[in-house]
Amino acid sequence: MIDTTLGLVLAIWCLRIQDWIAEKYNITSILHTGVYHGKDAWKHWLHQSIAWVFILTVVKILIYYFMVIFSDALAFFGSILFAPLQINIRFELLFVMIFFPGFLNVIYFWIADSYLKAKDDSCHAFETPQSDREIPLVSLEEKQAQEQADADMAAVAKRTAQHQQTKLEQTDWGKHTEFIAAYLPSWSVFGVEPKPSGEEETEDAQKQAATSTKAADGSAPSSML
Repeated sequence: MIDTTLGLVLAIWCLRIQDWIAEKYNITSILHTGVYHGKDAWKHWLHQSIAWVFILTVVKILIYYFMVIFSDALAFFGSILFAPLQINIRFELLFVMIFFPGFLNVIYFWIADSYLKAKDDSCHAFETPQSDREIPLVSLEEKQAQEQADADMAAVAKRTAQHQQTKLEQTDWGKHTEFIAAYLPSWSVFGVEPKPSGEEETEDAQKQAATSTKAADGSAPSSML
């Protein structure tokens, strides 16, 4: 009864001290109890098993000295507890060796296991999280083909840009003044006169013809003189 009551309390205290030490010094093998995943799973199991056996050993030693120190008080308490059972020694033996230890040990291991087993948030402590895993959506061949196609397109675009730049540098913009004046009249501020339309050309030709005729008529008397 002392082992499954006082011993259980001491074991839980020791487990909490173990967790504090593992977290402080980053001892991953015993930091997540009950977790045996990853490439070092057997090391985690071994270290945790050794730590638990060490805790139980310390607890047994402490209980031993407790029983030695308080042996008289424990004997008096035991005589009172088992007094009703002493009328039948076989029933007393069955109760002391089977029923009582069995019931208390079930409670003991149930509570201890709740501290030793893996928690929900640490069951995959030594595995790569799903969010960090790279899940390929295409095969390696398709990825390489796409990269090659992108490289070819980039090279073609680069050559096209270089060709356009070279052609632009070699262009004589004096040959295109009429085009610029006709379709971009605002460029006339740069000294480029707009190109006249068909009607304007006809009117200009008629004006020039009339001017020539007047000049010829005016020069006739002078020539005659």
